[in-house]
Amino acid sequence: MPVPLVQMIDSVTPAGIPKGTPVVAGYVDGPYGPSDPFHSGWNADSWSQFPGSQMVTITTLGAAGARVYDIESGDGTPSQGAAWARREIAAGRRPTLYCSLSVWPGLKALAPAGVDYWIAHYDGIPNIPAGAVAKQYAQNVPGLGGHNIDRSVTNGQWPAHPIPNPPEPPMPLAKPAVEIVGTKSGQGYWIFAQDGGVFAYGDAGFFGSLGGKTLAAPIVGATVTASGLGYWMVGADGGVFAFGDAPFKGAPT
Repeated sequence: MPVPLVQMIDSVTPAGIPKGTPVVAGYVDGPYGPSDPFHSGWNADSWSQFPGSQMVTITTLGAAGARVYDIESGDGTPSQGAAWARREIAAGRRPTLYCSLSVWPGLKALAPAGVDYWIAHYDGIPNIPAGAVAKQYAQNVPGLGGHNIDRSVTNGQWPAHPIPNPPEPPMPLAKPAVEIVGTKSGQGYWIFAQDGGVFAYGDAGFFGSLGGKTLAAPIVGATVTASGLGYWMVGADGGVFAFGDAPFKGAPT
């Protein structure tokens, strides 16, 4: 059975990316990395804003250990990308090269075997060309706070599972848990509590909760949308609460 495609968002401005995005990509160097004081780029605090998301690190300068080398005008060249990929393979890592669909054939001719490819092709269609692991299908679309973001899909197996984030420490619940729902990947889950609290672990995104609010009746059930980017909770009185991409269609109360 095919693995479902997974949404990935990257941006030069971390603040534009919605919290709970399944896969988040950002920069470790170059104009939008942590050392540039002139841009609100990526730093340790930026990455910490996306708990539960898979992290994809991008280098524009050929940094060792980055997950992706950006091959495009102003960043790496195809020959630089091929050389970086050889060094990464020699170090025991599996490299990924990002490039446009038109550059891809020439890059493949230079790069060694054992390389993954993230392809940019802005046709608005969230599919992945054969032989690639991800496709950036939309560029400079509106994100949060007026910042632009780029949208991609991954093949559901790249960059890797499980999520490389430490589990959150245990915390006492104010009210008992009533529902647990697993993610499609099997690498995460949501726990829903009677008071509307939501606890997201692994690759489960957090899209909001009712914690701290006064409810007319306790939450008795919950379910997740097909995309995994939202969820509904239902109260004992029939009240329905929608979060993320879950639409509200009405309720008996």
